[in-house]
Amino acid sequence: MVNMARQYLGSREFNGYCQKFLRVVGERIGLPSHKTHSALTACRRWRVSTDKNIPVGAAIYLRGKKRATNGYKYGHVGIYAGDGKVIHALATVREQSLEEILETYNYLGWGWQAGVDLR
Repeated sequence: MVNMARQYLGSREFNGYCQKFLRVVGERIGLPSHKTHSALTACRRWRVSTDKNIPVGAAIYLRGKKRATNGYKYGHVGIYAGDGKVIHALATVREQSLEEILETYNYLGWGWQAGVDLR
């Protein structure tokens, strides 16, 4: 999941569609194609835990801290790349520290894209 996601770094293809990014990356590695409306919907369906012992390749579910934002209304999701890094789609696909992301988003937990455990 992480290696495939890194192939999209810098892409503008998913501008604002973070859950679509996870679905496409998952499909490229053979996961089932489960379309979900938003990151919050994916979180409700596939969240495994709210602890911060996140496995590499897991989806990290987040929610914007400001109510009047799409990040609050729809949530946000990225792929945990290990070493405190997350690959996620905003205007571009980027790799960023989870610590930096948590300045804007609240952590909701982690799970697996399409409910498929990649460990």
